[in-house]
Amino acid sequence: MSPSVAEIPRPTTSDPTGAAKEIAVSQLHDFLSGGFPDIFRWSLHRTPTSEELNGNLCSLFNAMFVHFRDTLPSSEPSPDCFIFTEPGKQAVTFDELCSRITHFTQILAQQGNQKNKSSTQPLNTGDKVLILSSLGVDFFVGAIACLALGATLILLDPYMERAKMNVCIESVLPISHIVTNMRLTSFKKWILSRAVPALKKIPNVVEIPVNVDKKILSAVPKTIPVVSVPGNTTALLSFTTGSTGNPKPIRRSHDYLRAQTIAVFCQREIKASSAEFPSTQPPSTTDATETKATAPHKPVKAVTNLPVFIFGQIMLGYTTLIPDNFNPAGVNPAPLLQAMIRHNVQVAFGSPAFFLRLLQHLEETSGVDQHGKFLSPLPVRVLCLGGAPVFSSELDIMRRGVKGSAFIFYGASEAEPISKIRVEERILLEANPGSNKETAQKTSKRSNRISRIDFSNPESESGFEGGNVNAICVGHVNLDGGFAHTAIAPLDGEVLSGGEQFLEQGHIGEIVVSGPHVHITTTSDDDRILHEKPSVASGGKDRIWLRTGDCGYLDGANRLWLVGRASWVVKENAEDNSVEGGLNSLRYWPIAIERSVLETFGPSHGVTYVVFMPSGTTKKPALFVEAPQGLPLAAHSLILEHLQETFDVPVDELHVFRKLPRDKRHASKINTMALSKMIKDKKATDKIVVLRSNISGTLNDGLRRGFTATSLKSSDSSLDLVARNTLANTQVVSTEPLENRYQFSDADQVQFLFAWHPAPVLAQFGGGKAKNMATLTNLVNKVQGVNATVPAWFCVSTEAFKSFLVENHLDSQIAPHITTAEGLEAFHDALTKKVMAAPLSSAMLKEITALIDHLRSTSTSSTTTKPYFAVRSSGADEDSVSHSFAGQFDSFLYRQSTEEIIEALKRCWLSAFAPRVMSHRLACGLPVNNVRMGVVVQIMVDSESAGVAFSRHPLNPISANVALVEAVWGQGEALVSGAAEPDSFEVERGPSGKVKETLVPKPKMWMRNAGQGSNGADATGLVAVDVPEPKASAAALTVDRARAVGMTVTGLESLIGMPVDFEWAFQEEDSTLYCLQVRPIVNLPPSSFFLATDPTAHSEVSSETEHSESAISSDSSITIPSLTKTPKEPKGIKNDLIDMTSIAGRAMDSLTAAPQGMNVTLWDNSNIVESYSGVTTPLTFSFASYNYRIVYETMLTFLGTPPKLVQANEDALVNLLGYIRGNVYYNLMNWYRLLLLAPLGKFSDPKHMETMMGVKQGQEGNADMEKEFKKILDSRYKFNAWHRTRLVLKYISAYRNIDRIVNKFFANFDAFYLAGREMDFSVMSLQEISTYYRKNASTLLRDWKAPVINDLLVMGFFGTLKSFIAKHLVEPKSKAPVEGAAAPTAEEAAAAAADAAAVDSLQNDLLCGEDVESAKPTKMLMEIAKTIDTTIEYPALGAWFVGHKDEILKAIKPEENHWILRSTILKRSFVKASELLAGLRKTEPGKDLEQPPVQVVADVLAMILEFLDSYGFRCINELKLEEKDLNDDPAFVIDAIAGYVRTKAYEVEDLDKREQQIRAAAEALVHQKLKGTQLVLFLWLLRNTRRVVKHRENLRFARSKVFGVMRRIFRGMGRQLVALGALETEQDVFYLTTEELMSYVDGRAVSRDLKALTRLRKSEFDGYLADANAPPERFVTRGAAGVYMWYPHILADLDLLKDTEDSNGPPEPGVLKGVSCCPGVVEGVVRVVKDITETRDLDGEILVTARTDPGWVPLYPMCSGLLIERGSLLSHSAVVARELGLPTIVGISGGLMKRLKTGMKIRMDAGKGKVYILDELEALEKEKQSGEGVEVAAA
Repeated sequence: MSPSVAEIPRPTTSDPTGAAKEIAVSQLHDFLSGGFPDIFRWSLHRTPTSEELNGNLCSLFNAMFVHFRDTLPSSEPSPDCFIFTEPGKQAVTFDELCSRITHFTQILAQQGNQKNKSSTQPLNTGDKVLILSSLGVDFFVGAIACLALGATLILLDPYMERAKMNVCIESVLPISHIVTNMRLTSFKKWILSRAVPALKKIPNVVEIPVNVDKKILSAVPKTIPVVSVPGNTTALLSFTTGSTGNPKPIRRSHDYLRAQTIAVFCQREIKASSAEFPSTQPPSTTDATETKATAPHKPVKAVTNLPVFIFGQIMLGYTTLIPDNFNPAGVNPAPLLQAMIRHNVQVAFGSPAFFLRLLQHLEETSGVDQHGKFLSPLPVRVLCLGGAPVFSSELDIMRRGVKGSAFIFYGASEAEPISKIRVEERILLEANPGSNKETAQKTSKRSNRISRIDFSNPESESGFEGGNVNAICVGHVNLDGGFAHTAIAPLDGEVLSGGEQFLEQGHIGEIVVSGPHVHITTTSDDDRILHEKPSVASGGKDRIWLRTGDCGYLDGANRLWLVGRASWVVKENAEDNSVEGGLNSLRYWPIAIERSVLETFGPSHGVTYVVFMPSGTTKKPALFVEAPQGLPLAAHSLILEHLQETFDVPVDELHVFRKLPRDKRHASKINTMALSKMIKDKKATDKIVVLRSNISGTLNDGLRRGFTATSLKSSDSSLDLVARNTLANTQVVSTEPLENRYQFSDADQVQFLFAWHPAPVLAQFGGGKAKNMATLTNLVNKVQGVNATVPAWFCVSTEAFKSFLVENHLDSQIAPHITTAEGLEAFHDALTKKVMAAPLSSAMLKEITALIDHLRSTSTSSTTTKPYFAVRSSGADEDSVSHSFAGQFDSFLYRQSTEEIIEALKRCWLSAFAPRVMSHRLACGLPVNNVRMGVVVQIMVDSESAGVAFSRHPLNPISANVALVEAVWGQGEALVSGAAEPDSFEVERGPSGKVKETLVPKPKMWMRNAGQGSNGADATGLVAVDVPEPKASAAALTVDRARAVGMTVTGLESLIGMPVDFEWAFQEEDSTLYCLQVRPIVNLPPSSFFLATDPTAHSEVSSETEHSESAISSDSSITIPSLTKTPKEPKGIKNDLIDMTSIAGRAMDSLTAAPQGMNVTLWDNSNIVESYSGVTTPLTFSFASYNYRIVYETMLTFLGTPPKLVQANEDALVNLLGYIRGNVYYNLMNWYRLLLLAPLGKFSDPKHMETMMGVKQGQEGNADMEKEFKKILDSRYKFNAWHRTRLVLKYISAYRNIDRIVNKFFANFDAFYLAGREMDFSVMSLQEISTYYRKNASTLLRDWKAPVINDLLVMGFFGTLKSFIAKHLVEPKSKAPVEGAAAPTAEEAAAAAADAAAVDSLQNDLLCGEDVESAKPTKMLMEIAKTIDTTIEYPALGAWFVGHKDEILKAIKPEENHWILRSTILKRSFVKASELLAGLRKTEPGKDLEQPPVQVVADVLAMILEFLDSYGFRCINELKLEEKDLNDDPAFVIDAIAGYVRTKAYEVEDLDKREQQIRAAAEALVHQKLKGTQLVLFLWLLRNTRRVVKHRENLRFARSKVFGVMRRIFRGMGRQLVALGALETEQDVFYLTTEELMSYVDGRAVSRDLKALTRLRKSEFDGYLADANAPPERFVTRGAAGVYMWYPHILADLDLLKDTEDSNGPPEPGVLKGVSCCPGVVEGVVRVVKDITETRDLDGEILVTARTDPGWVPLYPMCSGLLIERGSLLSHSAVVARELGLPTIVGISGGLMKRLKTGMKIRMDAGKGKVYILDELEALEKEKQSGEGVEVAAA
């Protein structure tokens, strides 16, 4: 806050000013006597003496020299004081410096005793000494020696003009001595005197000894002889550069130099850089003589180009790196930067131009990454800039180019520092004005208060509400130490209305400062001094203020804002008195005008620098513009018009220069003296003078930009989706004679139905069960060789049900209001009462009675003269493919009387409205107010045994050879309901097929309930009874009966044309097979499908058929008769049905050719599953598929494959990938085809490709594949010798130039990526996004040949390296396989697996240690965690971060569809840090002091946002476009950082060191085993493998970046499609393909209803996600692959790996085996996770998972080992694990995820690829010991 003081009359005479100066001197003395920060106590490890604090400054130098001498052991050398840029130059220690200073002090004081030919006089106290020496060791030797003797140093700027030098020397005469390190000959003295005449007036010249004999130095005293002088004695006089006039003297006393050192070095930013300062606490006693330092002092290393700072560094024991040149323009950056790295410099002080020169050199030489970060940043912890302004254009490079933090200090010649600000905060404030820019600028025209910041906001921790476009923020005035004060005083002697002397916050005035570091006695201008009398604000003491000459204001956060030099402010009288504050004047602040012009015309017209100041003798406002390329004359008017329009500023002159002159010391301030000369020199400038009256006042319209909006119209429609239901649509001709059919009085009635009714009628009115039963009835008699029938039945149709409801007025009460599952029980109860009470109509009752009698007359039951009936529900949706309603409707058995049957009929109707059924209907989106229910009434079979038969074995449906029959005793309802466990019979097809039975105990069976209501009675008429032995253990079917059932079900499959199951029963002593129901197996395809999957079926079935027909009369085998003749259709139903014979005929015809074809396709998701794991959306697949096609087509063209050959293989290029139930697979046959188009010998060997992909089985692993591969080889293009040679040369060229190819690729790629990530696709139109996608995607992909070429090299080199290692470096434990030999034994297989593991392990060890790009994000997160956990500014920051993860996540998480751009990072971090801390003050009251400072929190947020800016495109499954990336959900980033902090797993150096150790050990083994040419060859092979593998990983990382940009592109399209009404949600865009999107934009879309299309796709994908069984890793399909996608059970049965032997060798008890990736033995507990969401709070466990992708990498440092079920040596997991040195095993077989559970203890030997399950091994050992004990006892 600005001080509030009573009115104080300004001093008008020298006496008050002199008194003020005396007060300032006294207060400085008091400050140094003990009231200051203990910076010297910290460095000396003791309290300084009074002489050291208030006397001669050199006593502090002596104290530091003595400190080092006393604290260091005698054997340890003195620390370095000065080090140099030259690598071989000897450093100067503190001890050596002390000796040289002491020696020169003796020369100066006792000149007569020294050998010196000049007649110089001894140097006395109070003499003035001019130092003429280059800045270096000699300079400080001479300067400190003079100070020690009480002399005053005169320092001249070596870059000052000679005339100004002369003025300076004349102003401070008399000077007694010149001290120099130059040998001044008479000629040199003459030259100097001619250049600077005043030098002739200095009588004595003393040369500083440069090379002093060490014997002489060893003989001098060990301390400097110091003359005691008062602390306010002038120590040195320096001068300003004179850039704004004549140079001004700056007098610094001994006390002031101390105070300035304290003010600078006590700032926490500099102290934080001094992490190597001793941590020992200073002793409590103040008696220095009794205190001994106990800890050695390790100096901080610093570099600076400001000599005054070096004095302070020597006082505090710093080691100073001396630049070769202190001038920014003359410094040589390269050696200085090398020296900074070599000496590990920690802190840097200096002028902005000096370090800007270093940063520009770094950017030019080492370059920047794709995110703009320096690859080799300035290697310091803290960079402190001061002495000159830092321009806005220089801020970004200082932020990007410094490894640590960069700060800007603002100060004046008499006060340094005044304020400080971080570069990031400055950028933030300038880039993000807090108020409307135009309003803020216009406000400056008529008010001193230009800020719109709301300072009254109590919740703003930082006070940040935005920057100010009219000012430059120079930082916070609340400096560490608390002794510095800053306020704002009125200008021009104006008196405020309330009599206050200082302005309030937000008002502009002159900046005034106070404090011990402000040297009041320096100024000779008494008007610059203000005396504040004692007050509460000043702590009851006088306070002396100094005017700085700069104008500015303070904001609510006590930040100081500059608006220009007070002398440059242009003032003009106001036209009225309406100006705020009553000040009747208008002021034009220079910085506001300069910034406005620079921002408006800088980018468009090349303006680089602007100065606004009075010009000429009349001091009229003038604007000076620097434009290196010149400025068009038209732009002059534009600039003046802009100033008139924006500020109404009276600019009378505009001067344009190609370069404005700057002062030579700092190369940043404008040299106004030189500028005045240039103005007068008309040849040096383009000059134009424009009067205000000539300005039009209108802006050029070209400066404005407008946008036009577009709109599209869309409408919704829906697609009619028809469910596939083969059985329900099968129409079969009834064979029942007309005379045997029931005769209805109304032939057209449809209330009661039989099997002979037309199939459409049955389907419409009978329900699913009735329709299927009719099919069964009409087909079962066609299955010859078995005695099978269907018990008589009829169906009460849905029309009868509807009629019953209407007649009883119940139709209006059937569920019209039901929309949710609430109240269903009550509704059903009420409906039950009404239905059961309602009568059937007399006509319906009569018809049902007659029908029941008709069935009784046809009954063949032998158990009773009056048969029982089964009453079964037949819902309209039942037993369909879409909705089976299995087990949800009611059935009732053993009903005999008509009354019982009618009651059961009503209850069947009611079951259609049961709560479970209605809930299911609501869930499936089926109607609830139009329920249709038929009921089947059938003769009851009083079964001895019953069950279900399947025409395909459910566990092996692909095989047509076996049917499955399940049987129980009694009624089969117990089996269908799951209440009883059945016997199983696997029945081979054919009349004499084998029957394999599996029997189980059957203690219960379900029989007719003789007494309803008795205990155990089933409500449907069944009761469970005990089965006596031996029947309970006996088979429920004989073999003959089992074969008969199997023959029947397979016959039904052949007749119906699709796999079926059917319910059957046998009665006791009755050989008839009763067929009760038939259903389609809904998860299996039609029978014709299996002809392709089982290629032997054709021949087997054909021969079987022929045999059967020839023997039909002599045995009872099943036959499939010739159906070439179609029987006559029954009269009256012509054209109602399709004859079943045509279906059976088609089934026979399909034996000749399967409908889908017979070609073999091999699918494998090895390796690619890491990129596209799990279900992937159509957009991702289509984009990836397009990528593969274009890339590999480009690759073939590049390799020289003839265009005709490429075109001939177009089908292979299009189908490199497959889409299997939403999962991405390689179509490997096409990969083989394309690979063989480049015949390059061993390098085109498919085995190498298989090794690179990590497939578990080669093409020789399956007979079908071998046959297909042979066809590929046979059709292989025959290249002539020249073509082959050309291709080989191409390949060799690619090998030789791969580095250049990759570098060129990245140059183009980086340009695309940097441009793409800055595009805001959310505001672009759909057409613009489409155009951008087409242009860039195509261009980029056709330039993607570098990754493909490199993959070819990887394939060759990696495979060859592995073969070489196996042959020459690993001693085999197994014998080489011999062709035709017997299968290997378990021991031999184990030895072979061990050999393979040894090869893999050594190969991994040799390949680790490469700095791959994909490991950098993890290392960056680790560095962030380390910074958080080791910060000095707030030591508890690590714990605070871990405890506030949720708050931090909330602070950085972006809004929906919001992309955090780099330009907004600083603002966001600062604002969110303020909000976060403000929120904590509410939720954690009373803990304000425990919270970190806002800037510290802002730094944390900025680091995280920087990470997201660089790597936010990454995510789990990062190549899946539909996934949210880290920008969308940064929770994973926060958890990872917190995990590193919690576990201290952030030492990147440890990872690198471990990698190098592994690599070195492997290389040592190579050198031990290989010699000579063999070694040279291997090293060449290894070097190239490392190179291409590293390229591969980096190129894959580039692919991830592409997908990051594409994700944003497609989301932008989705957003616009939602806005246009074409999609429901933005995410729906991922359910379309790229072609569908582009065609929709172009007007080529075949479907306009994208909403319906995406709803269909989402429904399909929900099914894929719900499917617990993913498609197998490797399988084969035949013919058209699409038909397989309906049937996951079929895909599972096609798994090629399910029966293969474990490639890792035979299983061992308690041991799992896999492929070694990175060696190491780890014992610990495991964390088993299925997805990354289960990894939270990972803390050193061994991570176990099925698969990983690049998004998992940040977890690696938090686990001690990694076990992955899938993966290969070249998978991303393996590569990055090697890079991070994490013990890892991949490709683990034996059920890793099933056998290991979280918390189990294991030991993994990653070098051998083995996992020892300690819990299992311990149990096995106990079992073994127990067994041995039993044997002993038995003996």
